[in-house]
Amino acid sequence: MKLAELSTRSGVSIATIKYWIRAGILPAGVKRNATTADYTDRHLARLNLIHLLRDDLDTPIDEIRELTHLIDTHAPNTRIMEKSQCLALRLTHPPQNQDSSEHQRVRAISEQLGWPDVPSWAREELVVVLRRLGDKGLNVDNDYLLEHARAFAKVASHNVGYALTAREPDELAIQVIRGVRLSRDLENAISALAHTSHSLSR
Repeated sequence: MKLAELSTRSGVSIATIKYWIRAGILPAGVKRNATTADYTDRHLARLNLIHLLRDDLDTPIDEIRELTHLIDTHAPNTRIMEKSQCLALRLTHPPQNQDSSEHQRVRAISEQLGWPDVPSWAREELVVVLRRLGDKGLNVDNDYLLEHARAFAKVASHNVGYALTAREPDELAIQVIRGVRLSRDLENAISALAHTSHSLSR
């Protein structure tokens, strides 16, 4: 397809498409001659991904470039999914090779659940949350954490399985981002309803 059709199908202006190409987050089209290039459905999928990140999440171009670089260099799906999750949830704590008490607790929980204990942004986020709770005197025991983890494991298994049905890595990233955000909103709403219901019945 030509640039005008790509713009029409994606809902992104030609000027914005050209800017994203210059920014290095959208591959250029295949040149037909000095003034014309061809674009494919992969360009359309990339535009949908960028549009989601920019309009829904206000993600900076530099962070989008980190994700698109992983996609364009054929990084493993696990890395693309982790980066997508980080952008969706705005995770800010990089993986650490430490052995704090919080790391030990997360390791113990992972072992009980049969989860791989490897450094990740998600693991570090839980470590930081546990530390923050402890600093405020709101300690939770491992049984409580395990109960929550087991409940979320079922949801995560379903979401990951669905995301991996994507045919292209850009679609994979889109499904992870949408799935993570929708699951978070749903879990928050169910939690609020459960707490309200219990308070009303007592």
